[in-house]
Amino acid sequence: MGAKGNRPRLTKVVMPASLFQRLVIKNSRALRQHSNAYVRQNIFIRPSLTKEQREKTELQRKQIKYLNTKKNIYCIYADKISIKSIADEHGKRPKPQAVSDAELKELLIEFDANTTTINPRRGVGNGDGENFSMDGEEPML
Repeated sequence: MGAKGNRPRLTKVVMPASLFQRLVIKNSRALRQHSNAYVRQNIFIRPSLTKEQREKTELQRKQIKYLNTKKNIYCIYADKISIKSIADEHGKRPKPQAVSDAELKELLIEFDANTTTINPRRGVGNGDGENFSMDGEEPML
């Protein structure tokens, strides 16, 4: 699974059903509030993605980072760049509204994916160039 580095190596976990995979991914944010500092800082869970999915997600994250330097109103919702919703007077928050392709093209006129960086620990990869899959397939490099 790759050379040893300063960080712990990736661990592949195979779940008995896709339902359990979705539950683990959904609840993985709770690790950021864990009482153990090591867990908070070093345990990251991410879904198994193809190389194309990882590249698309990384590009979207870079675009969001670029767009949010001007106005912090954009997010990724349902694999699309969307405008964050605002809670109403009852505290209910509607689903974010997707930005149209034409509007996104206009917003990203000066965007350069090569100059925008993302934190690899929070982004698509794990930072050491190693990719892995939870589906039992070979790593795609």
